[in-house]
Amino acid sequence: MVLGFGKKNIMKNFAEEYAKEKVVARRNLGVLEVDLIKIVGSVGRWRDFDRKFQLQTNHSPMRLRSIEAAMITGKELPPIELYKIKDDYYIVDGNHRVAAARRLGWKKIKARVTEYLPSADTPEGILTREQSYFSFKTSLADIKLTEIGHYQALLKEIENYREYMHERYKEEPTLKEAAKKWHDDVYLPLADIIEKEGLIDEFPGRTTSDLFLYIVEHKKRLTASEGREIPLIEALREFCVPSSKSLTQTIMDLFTKLTVSKQQCISCDRCIKVCPVDAIIKEDGVYHILEHCIRCNRCVPECPTDAIKPASGTANPSIMQEQQDRKQSEKK
Repeated sequence: MVLGFGKKNIMKNFAEEYAKEKVVARRNLGVLEVDLIKIVGSVGRWRDFDRKFQLQTNHSPMRLRSIEAAMITGKELPPIELYKIKDDYYIVDGNHRVAAARRLGWKKIKARVTEYLPSADTPEGILTREQSYFSFKTSLADIKLTEIGHYQALLKEIENYREYMHERYKEEPTLKEAAKKWHDDVYLPLADIIEKEGLIDEFPGRTTSDLFLYIVEHKKRLTASEGREIPLIEALREFCVPSSKSLTQTIMDLFTKLTVSKQQCISCDRCIKVCPVDAIIKEDGVYHILEHCIRCNRCVPECPTDAIKPASGTANPSIMQEQQDRKQSEKK
């Protein structure tokens, strides 16, 4: 006997969704904490539950109650098994555990995840593959970025945090261990502020993770241009100052303008020589990148110490460089 009210109320069928996508490969992501709200269908039992994971038939209600009782008493149950396509998850094994977890108000559940990857012949496919690689390397499933290339930038932040842990605490964490600590100590506190203060409303079409990365990049550029360490919260406040620029221009400026790092520049003048529009000048030992810079980035690979990097669009366009002899005197 079917208790639901028609096909619209039935959860998604994995086989149907698989057929719609140009799946070309699959990858084992290991055991992850998965948001229950993202589990939208089943591989073999999509007729037995509705989209809220309430039983559609009178089959095995006692099993559901026994699993609920085990969860309430704190009994540890094995991870469920899921297939993933894009941002949606489908149950291979664990339909009753998902139904019980939802009834008890859980937000997440442990799952062993296999992801099915689309082809990389579209921007959406490329982004999905980048997200998959990021999740595979870090075991972080709640990071959602909307731009190609930004998962690699965030992965670099986690790798840097891993180096920081090694230097400060003399630990040798795996990348996944470092990613978890970075997520808890760095990402979540700022993400909570972004969400609680409604800052994401000012950036339509973007996610909390997008805004987090923009602020991190803004912090790095401000730190380089001002010659002092800028706290993340200060970078957030400065980044969200009202501007006449469009969102697109703000983000383009953030990732395309250039700055010179005081700490890395050795005053070799190679950037000046390679600039095709004479947009880099040095006056009294101080470097300036001028407004008419065309952002060809020829100076970036030319720099022998990687001192030239993208800069925030809200930073001063004339980026000053301390004199090399001052740096040398500070080392003495």
